[in-house]
Amino acid sequence: MMRLLTTALCASLLVLTQSPVQSQNFSDSTLTLKQLLQDYAVPDAPAFTILQEAPSTILRPASVRMLAVAVSDFLGTDAQVTLPSTFALEVSPALLIAGNDLTLAEYRDAPWMYRMRVSVGTKRENPQTGATGLAVGLRIPLIDKADLRTNDAVIDQVNGYAMQIVNIRKNTGNPLQGGGQPTPAQQTSIDSLRSLINTTLSNPAGAQDSLWNSMAFDLAFALGASSPDSLGKNLQLDNISAWATFAWPLGSWGQVFIAGHYQNSRALPATEYTSKFNGATRFYIGTNSVKTYVEAQASIADMANALLLTGGAEVRLYDGLWLEFNAGADVTEVNNATNLVSSFRVKFGT
Repeated sequence: MMRLLTTALCASLLVLTQSPVQSQNFSDSTLTLKQLLQDYAVPDAPAFTILQEAPSTILRPASVRMLAVAVSDFLGTDAQVTLPSTFALEVSPALLIAGNDLTLAEYRDAPWMYRMRVSVGTKRENPQTGATGLAVGLRIPLIDKADLRTNDAVIDQVNGYAMQIVNIRKNTGNPLQGGGQPTPAQQTSIDSLRSLINTTLSNPAGAQDSLWNSMAFDLAFALGASSPDSLGKNLQLDNISAWATFAWPLGSWGQVFIAGHYQNSRALPATEYTSKFNGATRFYIGTNSVKTYVEAQASIADMANALLLTGGAEVRLYDGLWLEFNAGADVTEVNNATNLVSSFRVKFGT
């Protein structure tokens, strides 16, 4: 069905470009993905998440970006602001290779390939242990209903406009002009329909505000390694993680996540790995640009179980620039201890 819609759209647009009147100004047949870029919240990369010491390990799904960067841990041991110690970069290799010339039809032909992302993260020397960290990750979005580039409703709308133009051209013909040329009234209708196509496809801001909380399903995997010194020598594998996250819309105002995270890790120089499973639910309320959330996460581990309750917010500052902050309480079975937790992250995606 998707291939049929794409073929119909491209065929219609190609027909439009064959007109001898103003054909040089109509460029929809070469529409690129850059024109359909949407500014959703930048998710944490898998490689970033396993380097974090924050209790929350939920991996947020969000539409693909060509490149995304995240930094955190701005406070040193003396509570003074310092350079961030954790950094991660996530890229879509297929989007980077294709560049800005990738067309809508090419993307829709294999969206899974262009949505797949690879991440790399680093963590600077730990002042207590002297260890440094390195991680690599892979994210595979299987469902992404927020992606305008594969949204059948939007493509159907554009295809309808294009077919109206095709039908007008079938009935062109002014005997006084030799036939085959649109009359002034017909040309006015064609120009109006072209404007609707351009508005729908090249200005996705309205669509992103209504699609930000759409259904999504992601799988992700990551490997982490630590080194006993600040130069990163003698890296040893110490973390193997896998995630599954499902997101579902709540009306036009919210979204709920259900996430699972399995981790097999060890604290070097220990040789034995311990397993832990985290199950979490997160509720969002707000809009694409500003939203708050509450999260509950339960951890089942070999040594002790835990419960995490947090609240936070995601704020869009500028095109591609986002802030995320949260705070809450982490309760563990070890002495029934309760710890206050918080985090602050700066993210950028393009």
